[in-house]
Amino acid sequence: MAALAATSAFAQSSVTLYGIAEAAYGTSNTTGRIDNASGKYNLKSAGLTNGTGNGRWGIKGTEDIGNGLKANFVAEAQLLIADGTTFDQTVKNQGTNSQQTNVFGAKTRQTLVGLEQAGYGALNLGYKKGVEQDHNDTFNLGFQEAAAGNEFHTAARLGRAKGIWYTSPAFGGVTVNVQQSSGSAEYSDAATQAVKQIDVAITGLSALYVNGPLTAGVSYTSGSVDLGTTTASTLDVTNTGTQFAVGKNDYKALGYGAKYNLGVATVAAQAGKREYGLTTAANLKETKWSQIGVNVPMGNVELIAVYGKATNYGTDAAEATNVKGHQMGAKYNFSKRTIGYVYTGKSKTETAASADDFKVKTVNVGMMHNF
Repeated sequence: MAALAATSAFAQSSVTLYGIAEAAYGTSNTTGRIDNASGKYNLKSAGLTNGTGNGRWGIKGTEDIGNGLKANFVAEAQLLIADGTTFDQTVKNQGTNSQQTNVFGAKTRQTLVGLEQAGYGALNLGYKKGVEQDHNDTFNLGFQEAAAGNEFHTAARLGRAKGIWYTSPAFGGVTVNVQQSSGSAEYSDAATQAVKQIDVAITGLSALYVNGPLTAGVSYTSGSVDLGTTTASTLDVTNTGTQFAVGKNDYKALGYGAKYNLGVATVAAQAGKREYGLTTAANLKETKWSQIGVNVPMGNVELIAVYGKATNYGTDAAEATNVKGHQMGAKYNFSKRTIGYVYTGKSKTETAASADDFKVKTVNVGMMHNF
């Protein structure tokens, strides 16, 4: 009887291996001026890349505990086909860049464990995209996020974080997501490899409405990122780059979007703004952005185009920049799991000093397989 009971218990559990294997051949051409001291430059590159950057592999599992209650977990990391299958053992890469040379040793995408109750929603603990980034992904029809022509909604956006995550059941087509991220985050200084700490306190809230062909949503995130005495340019763990300064930074972000399936095409639009910077009001910066996109299916082919723009307001007029551009291309669905694609992206950044303007153009031909 005990053996039968154990068999019954195991039958209610499942673990799944899943992922996306992807690689592409791409070219990139940047022309313009990097800063006042560097003068004109023309930077070209070509070679094997990780395509749209969606490569991943992970395991996820669920157990049906009973009475509508389930226990879930997921552990997911990047899968970087173009970075090779051997670990680079050079002294330089051991010191500064070793993780990025290992196909399986890249950054974690998400790790979660939690409970889900029918009629009450799901509560998870762990590390994943913030509700703001999930909101952006819902209404982004482009190819590679943060690349030329599809970077507008990512300006100064916080990246993945650890915290508590709640997703409600759908009520009248509306699903609510809540994020509470707080405490200390650990990362390695890019220059010295010394482990340092930053303090993050972020609350995020989003609502998504789905009714037949219509999807609409709004998200709001507020909180602070305290870098202490850390040099901002070394802060990679939250994908903020140099947007935040040394010290305690405020952060507020509002986003809204909608998409509609017309049958012959799906159209989407999203916009928003972010305020960020040192707590003192005189140091706050602001970014306003917008994006539109269209996806036209034609048999096994999907034609895709997105256009967007963003304005970054600094602490004075001299820091203001305007970015605009587009991505366009096509996907070919060999099957439900295997997709080939080609796309080009262009963007132009205009600054208060026109001599510092620059342009970026990329072309990528690739393939991805979902497993």
